[in-house]
Amino acid sequence: MLLFIVLADGLVRLGRYLTGLYTPVIVAEYEDGLLYENGKFERILEPGRHPVVRLPWLRQEVRRVDTRRAPLTINGQEMLTADALSVRLNVAAEYRVTDAAVAVHTVADYAVALYTALQILLRDEVQARTLDQLLADRTALSAALLERGRPEAEALGLELTRVGVKDIILPGDVKRMLSQEIEAQRAGRAALVAAREETAATRARANTAQLLAQSPVLLRLREIEALAEVGKGLGNTVVVAVPQTLMNALGGGGNGNAATQQRIEE
Repeated sequence: MLLFIVLADGLVRLGRYLTGLYTPVIVAEYEDGLLYENGKFERILEPGRHPVVRLPWLRQEVRRVDTRRAPLTINGQEMLTADALSVRLNVAAEYRVTDAAVAVHTVADYAVALYTALQILLRDEVQARTLDQLLADRTALSAALLERGRPEAEALGLELTRVGVKDIILPGDVKRMLSQEIEAQRAGRAALVAAREETAATRARANTAQLLAQSPVLLRLREIEALAEVGKGLGNTVVVAVPQTLMNALGGGGNGNAATQQRIEE
């Protein structure tokens, strides 16, 4: 009986020892596992359960790296445009790890390295554009950052999936300057429209004057119409001398004097 107890105790101790030598590690579906033996990288472990050996002469370790898309925000970046105006920008980006070994072994922190690279690219792109260009088409700035940022991300074992300019914040003095410029543009457009209308009206009056100069009968009719407008008031009496030639032209001529008096009363 005593021998049995001793054997059982030995088996328990052996099991504990073996358990300490082999530790299971689970790599999730969205992870890559980096297997190291005595500090040296060996291979990438696929998702699943993997035994890890911990012997005195062979010590294995696994570092798990998340391969899902991760956000990266660059906020409050103050810089000068090509026309020496100060702006502040907020940029949002997304990336994911495509090569876990390169991402971990190349830099101490791949997220910080990508942040710094995008920050430098953003400064270069903003300094190459005027304020009007930035405000007119921020999509072009986002596309340029994405195009230039992808090679930088690939060198870090990452894939840059999206970059977008969220906000372009202007200082108070720049806002006031833009407001004054917009008001001046509106006033200029209004003056241009008024000048065009005045030109059209002047041209119409010139055409009318030319027609009246070429047709004395039409000129006399306009005079009669003007006098008729004057005589519309109550109690007004207007006496107009109408030449016989005009009456003949209107078909109302007959035997009479050279001029006929027409009374318009209302």
